Amino acid sequence: MRTSRAGISMILVMFALSMSLVLTYSFIQTQSVLTQVTENGSRRDLAMNAARAGMTDALNRLNSLEWTGVNDQYQRTFFSDSDGDSTYSISFETIGDSIGSVLELKVHSRGAWTSAANSNMRSEYLITAKMRLVPRLAGRSILPGDAAEATDQTANSGDFDQIRQYALFAETGSSSLILDPCDRIDGNIWLYDNLVLYEDPAWSSSVREEFLEDVGKRFVSIPAGSSSLSEATVSYPHPIAGSVTYYDYPSSSSRRDLSDLKLHWSTTNNRLRIPSSDFSAFSSYRLYEGGPLYQAVSLNSSLYNVTLKPTAANPLGIFYRSGSLNVYDNVVIQGTLVATSKITFHGKGIHVTSFNWKGADGGSLVRDADRWPRLPTVVADDIEFIRETQTTLEGAVVCQGDVSGAGGSVDYANVSN
Repeated sequence: MRTSRAGISMILVMFALSMSLVLTYSFIQTQSVLTQVTENGSRRDLAMNAARAGMTDALNRLNSLEWTGVNDQYQRTFFSDSDGDSTYSISFETIGDSIGSVLELKVHSRGAWTSAANSNMRSEYLITAKMRLVPRLAGRSILPGDAAEATDQTANSGDFDQIRQYALFAETGSSSLILDPCDRIDGNIWLYDNLVLYEDPAWSSSVREEFLEDVGKRFVSIPAGSSSLSEATVSYPHPIAGSVTYYDYPSSSSRRDLSDLKLHWSTTNNRLRIPSSDFSAFSSYRLYEGGPLYQAVSLNSSLYNVTLKPTAANPLGIFYRSGSLNVYDNVVIQGTLVATSKITFHGKGIHVTSFNWKGADGGSLVRDADRWPRLPTVVADDIEFIRETQTTLEGAVVCQGDVSGAGGSVDYANVSN
């Protein structure tokens, strides 16, 4: 019986030792797993801290001259010791899925920890921030970290900034501007030489003179207590709702016409010149240095029954014709119409206005939309308005050659001859 009990005792002891070994091994294994989890968490924290540091660095870079644009990518070391290295990698991505988002960016900061002993042991952490670029424009509210003298607006070449105050600027020509009844320019104009008005051969001089006087009397009103034409209100169909500035002193016949129309005019010794048109700057463009490259919409030789507006792929709404362009009935353009040769307006229902960074509801698509510079409405070598056309151009019109519009017709009941 003792031998039997001894055998049982031996079995129990061996079982107890076996259980002890299993429990001890399990405990050691659990401790090993906990240690590994702790180490992995620590490495993840190192990667996360590197990503956070990278995002701070990227935002600072966006506000510095070091930022080279949306293709800017770089990597820097955040922390290094005998166990491994912590780094961050920065990249930028445009969004641009709508006009309102063309100034939005995604900034990516990828933090990483890599083991010094084994490069395959690696932990990563990614942070993505959505940013909106806000250009520093004149007249903006100055926020902390900003400076009033700082600007992100590229300076215009030559005399363009002075020229842009005029709705129409004619640099040369003995007859700088030719207008007929129902033509109208809403804004001030600058002329090198004479303004030619209503000289259709079918009109006698007496009809023409009576018409000019009547237009001046009926459609120009001067406020009570004032005698200055510069303060006058000019109503349609008066041809010019603004002042006329001459470089050459106008002839006596031109001065008489100006007096009949009650137009305010003056002369200047400051000879302004239109900068040479770089048409390639309109065919492709960037909104900001280092930004995405956009392509203007290419046009055929004629436009008819069409509405053209800016899109995310062409946010400035530049519509480009290499050569001459003929514009016929029912053409509406919100943007800039460019032709490397001549633009001829033939039809009715034509309306062209430069893009103002506002949506169809009038709401701003970008911050401080009213402060954003606006491109000219029309850019061409020559511009012609054909007889009977009904065209409205809102904004600056720039051409290197001639602007002409002749041969219009008008019913005038007061004239008997």
